[in-house]
Parts: sequence; structure tokens; C-alpha cells
Amino acid sequence: MNKKSVLSDERYWFTKEEEQKLQRNNLSFYCQSPAQILVTVGIERKHTNWGNVYQVIVLH
Repeated sequence: MNKKSVLSDERYWFTKEEEQKLQRNNLSFYCQSPAQILVTVGIERKHTNWGNVYQVIVLH
């Protein structure tokens, strides 16, 4: 894209729907850290002076 394109009123952005479709199509390429996965599945995170800590429980 260049200045001429922007000034010519050409659309240079994605609509909300286009962005959502791109994100769905690219989902398999996204990388998640172990911390992001823990939060996604509902494990509680607490911020401390030493960083984030996660609650660990014993399952029987």
C-alpha cells in the first residue's frame, strides 16, 4: 500500500467479518504458551512479585 492508494479511497482494511474469517482459517497456525492454555481452560492465575502462579490441586 502507498499514499496514492490511501488517498484514492481504495479500501485498505479488513471488515470485522473478514478479520474473523481470517482468524478462524489461521487458527491452526497460532501458537499458545502453556500459560495461555492454562488460563483458557479455566485455571486460576495470580500475579505476584515473582511473576504469575497457578493453583495446583491433587485429583483422586
